[in-house]
Amino acid sequence: AAVQRSTGGISVIVKCGSMMKALAAKAALLFIIDLPCGDGFSIPRRIQLSPSNKRVTVAVGARHRQSGPRTSNLVTTGLSHGHVRWSPRREIGPRRSVELMSSASASTEPTETRETLTDTPLPVAMSVGIVCSLIGYLYSKCLKCGFKVLWETIPTALFRESAGAGGGLLSVIAKHPSMYIPLVVTLGGLAVAILNTIYFPSMASAHDFVHVLSDNKDDDKMDRFPKARYHLLPVMCLSVLTSISGFSLGPEAPMVTAGGLVGVSLARKYIERITRDGADVSRPEAASLQESLAYCGAAGTITGFMNVPLVGPVFALEMTSRSSGISQAAAKNWKAAIAASLVGMTFIKALLQPKALLGGHFNYLPRASVGVLSGSEAVLSGLACGLGGAVVGTSFQKTVRLLKSMIWTGEPDKESKQTSIAKKVLVALSIGLLSRAFPQTMFWGEGSLQCVLDGQCTAFAATSHGLPAMLTQAAMVCPNSPYGSALEALQVGLAKFAAITLASAGKFPGGIIFPLMANGAILANSILLGLSPVLSPATSSLLSPATVMAFMAASLTSITRTPLATVLILALTASGLTPLSALLPGVLLASYTSVWISDWLSQ
Repeated sequence: AAVQRSTGGISVIVKCGSMMKALAAKAALLFIIDLPCGDGFSIPRRIQLSPSNKRVTVAVGARHRQSGPRTSNLVTTGLSHGHVRWSPRREIGPRRSVELMSSASASTEPTETRETLTDTPLPVAMSVGIVCSLIGYLYSKCLKCGFKVLWETIPTALFRESAGAGGGLLSVIAKHPSMYIPLVVTLGGLAVAILNTIYFPSMASAHDFVHVLSDNKDDDKMDRFPKARYHLLPVMCLSVLTSISGFSLGPEAPMVTAGGLVGVSLARKYIERITRDGADVSRPEAASLQESLAYCGAAGTITGFMNVPLVGPVFALEMTSRSSGISQAAAKNWKAAIAASLVGMTFIKALLQPKALLGGHFNYLPRASVGVLSGSEAVLSGLACGLGGAVVGTSFQKTVRLLKSMIWTGEPDKESKQTSIAKKVLVALSIGLLSRAFPQTMFWGEGSLQCVLDGQCTAFAATSHGLPAMLTQAAMVCPNSPYGSALEALQVGLAKFAAITLASAGKFPGGIIFPLMANGAILANSILLGLSPVLSPATSSLLSPATVMAFMAASLTSITRTPLATVLILALTASGLTPLSALLPGVLLASYTSVWISDWLSQ
């Protein structure tokens, strides 16, 4: 080895005995220099392989920012006789681009290359994944605690005290315990309406995430992304309050919003830090890093909340596409989003839940059954469910649009805050009365999903979102016994559909992933019960679970345009007894068919 000084910096020459050793030396130098986070203890300017004299030349230097005209110099790092000593001050900066040459006639003199953010540093993406997965994990714990307090602890204490009450509200609740449901839903809606209208009128939502990241024409689009310091806490608190109050809205969309806010905020801080350390980051490079870490943050929060791998990055990347697939801007952030999700999952599983069992727990099959499914049945059920899900999704969109035009008739800026609050309270009261008649439609559906999957063969009270029997006395369809007919299942399905559309039209914060999938499962069971007299006895035993799973996927993808992520959610949350190899082909067909048909219906 030898060290040569030049006006451009330092050249480290490694002489090799053979061409194969030279190639190996080149690969080793690439790995060693790039190992420490891509911003190393040294800054490579060029790695050159010269076949004629069998040597590898590495040009090393460090950039210092000059005052005055925009110029760049290379200054030598510390050296020690026969070896290279890395820079005494570790520079934490962006990933540098390295020029690779393999020419016999190329000059060994080092040339200068501009420092750029050519790719998102994986350690930065992983750090964002850990932070956001922890946020999603803690959010799920808050939901569980809030549900337990509001629907278990308080009702138990309240009815114990109201037993001896002489009059007033407590006596009314004691005589009619089911009135506790509309009371809590309405009060929760009132609290959300006041906070959202008066204190957080322009709170960020998943629409901001999708609208900004899907804009391919504006180079400064990331400047429009909301700041976490103003929006993160309101998004999480109001979505928790909405979900635990009994609204049929889930926390998935708020998790995407929160992850995007945290990712962009950390990206901006990282850019400020490396700029202070002397890095030259252009506006396009800064926007690219913010966009990448927005996807990483969304992937991390979804992973931490759902506790399943791969779903987070695929869902976040598919969300910003206008149809099935991934946009070009999202595709380039695939590696960073996957890294953030996997590291976040590792952090949660290894440190916070080391003894928790892996795998899903939703069972799509009747107990102790082994089924089969033919190819023609899979294709026909997939196509039929795709069409049905597209109709459900398009109807949902048009109904929400119609209700919004009826509820919010005036311009938002001209409408008084008292009027907006009153309208939201009336919507909440309507949802509360509907939930009293159909308590199995409450909440976002994940905790009670097993109940709707098997047609209420699993009692609603036995699920994690189940209510005490005294609160469900006024139910029109008993939530703790199987459906007696297709009409009963259809009533529950239409009630769930109405609860989701009312909450969405009322502009309450929340997502529709699990609510729509639960609604799809209920409607699928009503169809199966209606067709049971005409189905052939030779029908495969897996047709029913295949139809339920396919209709769930189709109902969701017609709205979210996330076919692959939806199939992954269903597959990774299913129990080990579910024959996924037989069910998933039809589910995939239904998922993508629903997207394509709903695109056509929406034109």
